[in-house]
Amino acid sequence: MFKVERTLKSSTGSGLKVKFKSKNIGIRIKGWETEESELKLEMEYSSASGREYDLGDYLILNYDDKLNEMQIEFKELADMKIVFADLKLSVPEKSEINADTENGSLSMQNLNGIFELKTENGSVTASEITGGVTIKTENGSLRLKECSCECNLKNENGAIKIKECNGDLKIVNENGQVRILGAGYDSAEIINENGGIYYEFCSLEEGKFTFKNENGKIDLIVPDDLNYDLTARNEIGNINISVAGNYDKSRENDMNIVHLVHKSGKVKIDASNENGSINISGDKIRKSRNFEFFNFSDIFNDVMDNIPEIDKAKLKIKLDKAKDKIEKINFKDVESKINTTLKKVENAIEKEFGSEKSNEILKKVKTGFKAALKDFEKFSTKDMGNGSNEVETAEKSKLKILQMLQNGKINSEEAEKLLKALGDKNGR
Repeated sequence: MFKVERTLKSSTGSGLKVKFKSKNIGIRIKGWETEESELKLEMEYSSASGREYDLGDYLILNYDDKLNEMQIEFKELADMKIVFADLKLSVPEKSEINADTENGSLSMQNLNGIFELKTENGSVTASEITGGVTIKTENGSLRLKECSCECNLKNENGAIKIKECNGDLKIVNENGQVRILGAGYDSAEIINENGGIYYEFCSLEEGKFTFKNENGKIDLIVPDDLNYDLTARNEIGNINISVAGNYDKSRENDMNIVHLVHKSGKVKIDASNENGSINISGDKIRKSRNFEFFNFSDIFNDVMDNIPEIDKAKLKIKLDKAKDKIEKINFKDVESKINTTLKKVENAIEKEFGSEKSNEILKKVKTGFKAALKDFEKFSTKDMGNGSNEVETAEKSKLKILQMLQNGKINSEEAEKLLKALGDKNGR
C-alpha cells in the first residue's frame, strides 16, 4: 500500500481559468482571497506489480502564466487500485472553472466567475457561487445553496435541491425530484419528467416563471404578498387552489385551465402538467405530508460524498438494498424492521470498509433512518387514521388512500405501496 500527500502551489492571478478532467476521483474547489493557487492530494493506493508510481505518472498540472490558465488532469493507471483519494484545489475567488469527471463528485464554494461542470456517476454541490453556472449531470444529485447566478442545469437520473439562491434559473430534469426552497430568482423555467417539482416563491416585484411536468406533481408555494398572475393547465390530474381569491376555470383542447390574478399580477406564473396534480398553496409543505425519503436521501447523498470513489459502487448497492427494504415495511412492525435493517447495514459497512471513517458514516446512516422513521410515523398517524374495528379501519384507510391519490397528495406508485402494505397488515 502506498500513501501520497502532496501540495503543489502556483502564483496565479485573479481571473484564473481552470480546466479539470478526471476519472474515478472527484475534486473540491474553493475560492480564497490570495492570488495563489494550491492543489492538495491525499491518496492511498496499491498496484498489482508492487510498483510505487511518480506523481507525474497519474497527475498532470500545467500553468500558463501568460494566459493565466491552469490544466489539471488525473489519470488512474491500469495497474493502480485507489483505496482513498481526496483532491482539493484553492484558487482566487474570481476564477473560471471547466470541470469534467467520470465516477467522481464535484464541489465548489466561494467563487465568482463562469463555471461549466459535467459529471457522470457523480454528484455536484455548489455554495456561495456568483456569476454564470452551466451544469450537466447523469446518475448523480445536484445541490446548490446560497448562490447568486444565472443557472442552466440539466440532470438525468438524479435529484436537484436548491436552497436560498437567486438570479435566473433554467432546469431540464428527468427521473428525479426538483426541490427549490426559499427561491429568490427573478425568472425560472423548470421542466421535469418522472419526478415532482416543489418551488417556494419569495417576495419579488416582477418576474416570469414557467413550470412543466410529466408524471409528477407540481407544488407551488406563493406567499400572500406576491403580486402574481397565475395560469395552471392540467391534462390528467387535479388543480388544487389553497390561496385566497377568486379564479376562473375553463377547458380547452382536453386541458383543465385555472387562471388566478392576485394584486398587480406583475409576477407571471405558468404551470402545466401531464399525469400529475398542480397544487397552489400559501403555506410551505412539510416533508411529513407525503411519505417521501427526502431526509433519508439527503443523508445518503452526504454519506456518498465522503466515500472513496473506488468504493462508492459497492456501498451504493448496499444502501439501495436498505432503502428497498424500508419501502416494503408494513405499518404494524415498522420500527422493529427498520432497526433490524439498520443493524444489517451497520454490519455490512463495517465488514466492507473497517476504517475509522465507518463510525462517522454509520452515524449519518442512523440519522437518516431515524428521520425516515419519524416522517413515516407522522404520515401513518395523520393520513391512515386509527379505529377500533380492524376491518372497518382498513376499508376507511383504503378510501383515504384513494382520496389522497385523487387529490394529488401521493402518486400512483405510493398509493400502490400503501394499499399493498395495508393488505399485508390485514392478512389479505
